[in-house]
Amino acid sequence: MGQEPQVGLAQIRLAAALRSPPVLTDIDALTKTDDQERTVTLTRDQLAAELKDAIATNSGLPTHWYNAEEVLQLEQELIFRKSWYHVGHLDQLANVGDFVTATIAGASVLLTRTEDGIRGYFNTCRHRGHLVKSEPQGNAKSLLCRYHGWNYDLDGSLRSAPYAQDEVGFDKCMFSLTPIKVDYWGPLVFANLDVNAPAFMELFHELPTQAAKEGWHMGEGFRRVPREPYTIEANWKLVVDNSIECTHCTLTHPNFARTYNVKMPVYEYHEFENYSYQWGPAQVEQRVGNYQQWFLFPHTLPVRAGGIVYDFWTFEPLSATKTLASGVHYFHESVTDAEIEAYYEGYSTITQEDQAVMENMQRGLNPAYSGPANRNLVKGGERLLQHMQSLMLNSFENA
Repeated sequence: MGQEPQVGLAQIRLAAALRSPPVLTDIDALTKTDDQERTVTLTRDQLAAELKDAIATNSGLPTHWYNAEEVLQLEQELIFRKSWYHVGHLDQLANVGDFVTATIAGASVLLTRTEDGIRGYFNTCRHRGHLVKSEPQGNAKSLLCRYHGWNYDLDGSLRSAPYAQDEVGFDKCMFSLTPIKVDYWGPLVFANLDVNAPAFMELFHELPTQAAKEGWHMGEGFRRVPREPYTIEANWKLVVDNSIECTHCTLTHPNFARTYNVKMPVYEYHEFENYSYQWGPAQVEQRVGNYQQWFLFPHTLPVRAGGIVYDFWTFEPLSATKTLASGVHYFHESVTDAEIEAYYEGYSTITQEDQAVMENMQRGLNPAYSGPANRNLVKGGERLLQHMQSLMLNSFENA
């Protein structure tokens, strides 16, 4: 009878390595596997270098930027979890006890009006992690988690916790809701997961004056009409890139292109420190006036339509190849129901047209594509794409 073969320690380790997925331990060093099963290390420095190269050559990014979950993980950490999200209007939080919930950067958050103003928290009970509030909005005297009954005051402090009195050393002061940062642009409410983030107006310090000069004066008397969120089968950067240039509008949005002059140099693009702005004059007489759109890095698109409609769009990555688009319209009280319906339907047509081209871009930039980098025509209306890359580079280098 032959002798059993001896299995060495190195062979055991190799077998284990082939069986087990890699454990991610360092956000600065990530890996991806391509179609040939080659493992390529993606470091934060390497991705920053790719951004620099794309900016210098007016190019698009390598395909792993649009397909690799590892890249998205870095973007979530360095960009989204440090950014400001539009979450509502002051009218929704007018009275003590009013609250709204929202999802930002993948986290559920809760904002409520207290005696001292508006406060924001992670919408996560400190007991077992259940949502404190599951409703989109409402009014409550306290914030009761309906799982085990932990109850919080509006200021986030733990009021009561059933059976906690039997726990040795349990201190209610140690179990307040985890705070987030809240800020405002006029009557609009924004939230940020990072309590150490710069204030909204510090980050977008040019915005109030510049937007006001362009006619932005959103005051009282607006009706909030949210849209149903929808999923785009495309990377979030492709969604943003499509939204910050209108050279595609003639072919993709023929009705829009008949309504507005989308030809350069009449259609204008402008860069600012952390946002951009585009403008196109109306070619037909209409109440909603000219087309005006801002882009607040990395995911928010405010739109002004003649001072009687203000829109806010937010693009949230669900995965490397899926993006959730959420929109809300603010209609002035003078806008009729018929006008609201027509505006809503017109926007639905535009979003459907955009969704088709964005998903086709994602199909074209699939992981198997091995051709040279794409070219952004920065002199031909795509300059804001390069600006977007510069803002991303700043996040990768300085976050």
